[in-house]
Amino acid sequence: VVVAKYLDMDLRDINYEQVIDTANQTRYGSVVKNINAFACTSRGQANRLAKWLLYMENVEREVVTFSTSIDAGVIVRPGQIIEIADPVKSGERRGGRIKSATTTAVTVDDITGITYAPSATLTCILSDGSVEQKSVSGVSSDVITVGSAFTSAPNANSVWIYQTTNIQTSTWRVLTVEENERSNYTVTANEYNAGKYAHIESGIALRTRDVTDLDLPPASPSGLVGE
Repeated sequence: VVVAKYLDMDLRDINYEQVIDTANQTRYGSVVKNINAFACTSRGQANRLAKWLLYMENVEREVVTFSTSIDAGVIVRPGQIIEIADPVKSGERRGGRIKSATTTAVTVDDITGITYAPSATLTCILSDGSVEQKSVSGVSSDVITVGSAFTSAPNANSVWIYQTTNIQTSTWRVLTVEENERSNYTVTANEYNAGKYAHIESGIALRTRDVTDLDLPPASPSGLVGE
């Protein structure tokens, strides 16, 4: 239960807006959180603030910390939205380093387990540090071909990510970037969902990205014989 205190301009007095998460209330009981809504002068603002707090407490709770090389560390800044392809979480390796590249064909370090899918995309870091995503038109040996050319050829040894509808990257908002030993950077980020604004403001169902195949149920056993 979140209670937001706001200034009611009609009554010219302090008022309170209460928002209840009935699902969690049934599960955990009533836990009351009071908020002083700064510069809030309407019931609608107070209601959205309370919904925001409930969302943050229930959804965006995961924090990740990882180390990266200088080529990525000098580009990433607090507040940016980044994508992570974690093979441990997804169940498959969908990213790595580029061996060589043109604007339409990228030769990657390892393509084990990756097959062409009509909806697949390839994301690469270009020579100016920008990130660009293109639709994949084919996969052959260690070469991934894209349907339309990148703005410039990705640099050798930069990062690539292959995505399909069943395994996508997870999105995160950068909190801090710390330099270590002048060559490595430690990045701390918080879980992020771009659909949260429409969910909080308009009550639209929250959509989540499919980031793993490890949650797929195995096929039922068949041809069993008992003795």
